[in-house]
Amino acid sequence: MSNEKRVVRLERNGPADTGMPEMTCNPEDFASDLPTQTLHVYYDDEDLGMNVGVWTTSPMQEAFGPYPGDEFILLLEGGFKMVDGDNNVLDTYEEGECVYFRNAAPVSWVQEEPLRKFYITYLNPNREVPNGVLAEGAVKAVDPSITPEQMTVLEATDPFIIHGDKPTQRDYIYFTNDTEDMFVGMWDSTPFESEMAPFPCHEFVQLLEGEIVITEEDGTGDKARVEGYSVGGKTGTAQKINPEGGYFQKNFTSSFVGFLPVENPEIAIIVVADDPGTFTENGRKIGYYGGTVCAPAFKEIAEFAVRYLRIAPDGNRIYVARPE
Repeated sequence: MSNEKRVVRLERNGPADTGMPEMTCNPEDFASDLPTQTLHVYYDDEDLGMNVGVWTTSPMQEAFGPYPGDEFILLLEGGFKMVDGDNNVLDTYEEGECVYFRNAAPVSWVQEEPLRKFYITYLNPNREVPNGVLAEGAVKAVDPSITPEQMTVLEATDPFIIHGDKPTQRDYIYFTNDTEDMFVGMWDSTPFESEMAPFPCHEFVQLLEGEIVITEEDGTGDKARVEGYSVGGKTGTAQKINPEGGYFQKNFTSSFVGFLPVENPEIAIIVVADDPGTFTENGRKIGYYGGTVCAPAFKEIAEFAVRYLRIAPDGNRIYVARPE
């Protein structure tokens, strides 16, 4: 668990080194037998009341009462239903759906099968709990059928400071919480590159289409990160030259070059991919950027190299004396 401000990739089974410890359940929280629940928290900010993680549970029913905070989830496995105080079913939700919850909604969570979810919860201790929240419509699945025509074209590109041509960006807001400081929506954009700058908010993202290369302040893309080592690197993606003149529109050379440790470099690695990527049904090419294709290969090679060469995280070699 961390409150470090950085990009975090969520894993459905939690981190490989820690997994998902079993939780201690309080009988007062359930209208059923106690379930078995596991949890890994990726980010927690007690002052803000924000928590992000992955959670599992066996079949159960939660006690009826006000829902404890605003929440957005991605259902990885299983489904559930929400009922009112008379056990009337308000709605059902299935694997693969994204669902949002309004703080203080008078509901009870019911499920008849094991469930796994990514989640972000928000319950700011400095905000008043809303009164008079109705159960109807307080918990809803995001409608994935929203078309581009239904979305709003954005005039500004905030929070991004754009390099080059201004992209076309659109959004659609499904949900705004009662304190108007949490939003659930859909956003799309044409390709762009932005300057390095602090991201102005917390954001939970499910990538529906396309790809993103995010470079953090230390100069590394998320997919090139080597645990315990500072890494410097640069991605590259270039259209291939057409011998008949100009460039091919859908043929690329992609690369990632990096070195580590940054303060005292001992190894440098370059990974080059010749025309990577795949095509979607509508003929659009995806998966060809250097950060997407080559950075993971850099990471794998670097992780092997630091072990093989016995490079310590501070850049010093580790020497092991042989016994006489």
